[in-house]
Amino acid sequence: MEVNETPPAWYLDAWAVRDGVAFASVRPANSVDARNTVFVSVPDLQPTPVGRITTALGATRRGFQAGLRDYDGEEVAFDSLAQVREIVRRGYLGGGLGPGGAATPAFPLPPTEPGVGGGAYFGDAVAESAWADTRWYEEGDREFQVLRQRVPMPELTRLVQRFAEATILEWELALRGTTLAHDDHRRAQWGLREWYLLLLSHKIWAETSELEHFVYANSCSIGNQLLQASDNPSFRLHLWGHLTYEQRRFSDQALLQSAPCPLLSNWNPLMSRLIYKLLLPLSDAGYFPHNPEVRELTPTLLAAVLSASTPPSLHTAFSDGVSSEEMVDQALSWLAVQTSQVELPPAAEMLIHDYAWNQLGAPPRSVPE
Repeated sequence: MEVNETPPAWYLDAWAVRDGVAFASVRPANSVDARNTVFVSVPDLQPTPVGRITTALGATRRGFQAGLRDYDGEEVAFDSLAQVREIVRRGYLGGGLGPGGAATPAFPLPPTEPGVGGGAYFGDAVAESAWADTRWYEEGDREFQVLRQRVPMPELTRLVQRFAEATILEWELALRGTTLAHDDHRRAQWGLREWYLLLLSHKIWAETSELEHFVYANSCSIGNQLLQASDNPSFRLHLWGHLTYEQRRFSDQALLQSAPCPLLSNWNPLMSRLIYKLLLPLSDAGYFPHNPEVRELTPTLLAAVLSASTPPSLHTAFSDGVSSEEMVDQALSWLAVQTSQVELPPAAEMLIHDYAWNQLGAPPRSVPE
């Protein structure tokens, strides 16, 4: 009796998606006759040889999912170990933990509403900009060269600044409401103070005077508290940040996980936190092709600026000569490395797309853009 057997390829044997760890083997589909079995784990995903596939199969009894199958129930085959490493990396990011550490939101904030609050503020910035509607994405441009050619860096930096200010307005509005419990309100209030410092330390404003103008013009309560701590607001804010940056209550990643995402009127309401605008492009290869304008890239760039590097203090940030434009340019370079460089099989691309969006609450097999 003839037995039809698929040619050997790489298959996932066991996978803990949110943990970023997996076992994979070279074998026929639906078979345990493995020629080679390895274990991979974030952050470096370097393959570690495993003596036998039974070790991988045993992991399915300890919380790992058994392999990876498409919507027809067929095992997904990978052409190379690089593809296996790529889907493990993107699954980890799509699970919501983000690059740089397994942080979770430090406190809840109310969902943002499209077109109001910070969204309206950023909408005004988009309307005023001659570059916000520029299509920057071109297939095959892995290094954002088209963006750099089409949009002047000062203009791109200005949009990032305006979106950062929009997050502050959204956060300030949330604190004026009554939806947060007392302890959550207190933590969110402290978190906003540290958010101001985080933005300053990454040169979102070239000078503290720009922040002062924004705070006073928009009646930002927490910002005013910081600025009114001394008769010399710029100096005091600078000093306050320098003295307390190392004594903060929340990590950069925890703040990024907690920060609200201001929404333009036509943006998906599921994108209520800033971190989503970073994790989706990093995990879903179709995100940028379906969102190719500068206005859609701006939140991702802000999150990348805050993820790409961490100055040790505000003193360093304002004394090392790094400009706001250079911070954004460095964030683009970081994004070029972090975004997908390896094309997955179509079935795997579909599965990881759905998984990433489902973490935001999208129904199964939906394709929200």
